[in-house]
Amino acid sequence: MKNPRLYLFSSVFWLSVSCNNNEYTELEVGNYWLNDFQQAPIQNARLYKGKLYCNSINQQTGDFLYCLDLIDGRVKWKVPVDNFASAPVLINDKAIYYTTLVGHTYCVSLDGNILNSIKFSNSYSGQRINTFNGNLIMNSVVNGAKEFDRDSLKEVFHYEFRGKDGLSALSEPVFYDSLIIFGNVEIDSVTGEKGLIAIGQKNKQRVWQAQVPRDIKSKFEGLNKDIYLEVIDDYLIALDFFDRDKVLFVIDCIDGKVIELNKRRRKSFENLVQYNKPKKQRFSIKTKEGVYSVELIPVDNTTEMEVIINKE
Repeated sequence: MKNPRLYLFSSVFWLSVSCNNNEYTELEVGNYWLNDFQQAPIQNARLYKGKLYCNSINQQTGDFLYCLDLIDGRVKWKVPVDNFASAPVLINDKAIYYTTLVGHTYCVSLDGNILNSIKFSNSYSGQRINTFNGNLIMNSVVNGAKEFDRDSLKEVFHYEFRGKDGLSALSEPVFYDSLIIFGNVEIDSVTGEKGLIAIGQKNKQRVWQAQVPRDIKSKFEGLNKDIYLEVIDDYLIALDFFDRDKVLFVIDCIDGKVIELNKRRRKSFENLVQYNKPKKQRFSIKTKEGVYSVELIPVDNTTEMEVIINKE
């Protein structure tokens, strides 16, 4: 059997599958998905507790959110959605959040029932799960970010930090303890300089703000595009978006101070990033047609993971 390869992107594991023809196969609940995935236009999946949650794209019969089991190889469930996604699902301990490329969000139970849905009122640009309370935070292009209740999907707060240009194009947030941290926020109203801020989860008050080091400013236009933020231990680590092994600067999450990086210390943070990257995983799936091995292998210098499926 020819080895099919799938690619899972970013820390939340995107899945992309290419098709050889226009005869797309709709995956059916209870069937083995391994048999049909090459003919199914599937993308944007997240790996979570032995399952892949992914969506179809541009199917004539409509689009679906799928749950694919990596233990028994079967399609566990699917739910119809009104459009395909531009990002993987997000998952908290009770629900899955699927958002289409135009910002229509579905809250789906772990067993495949649609609980709620909303249509984002602004231009959608990304989303994160608030690790403090499990709520959903959705970013807009120029109108800040909005937080929605994890169960009802009702708006509970609007994060809006408008600059001199009148825009609020925030980076997607990251989280540390009881803090939520945004980038691309104006921190000097006179010069219009943009940096990072941390605000309290409960009172929504600013705890600290931090400048982007000058040598980084000269290379990058803004935190929305070229810098990838990641919190590891007590540190906010800024990585080159196109080379996630390269540490640009580091901020102490507790006090917001930029940590001076000599060659040795920069290397220690790069080692920390490497240690926290996704590790290779392997699944063995037994079907009526035989046993399949499924390997998830991180691709060097990216956040992609390659999936290799072999029939043993």
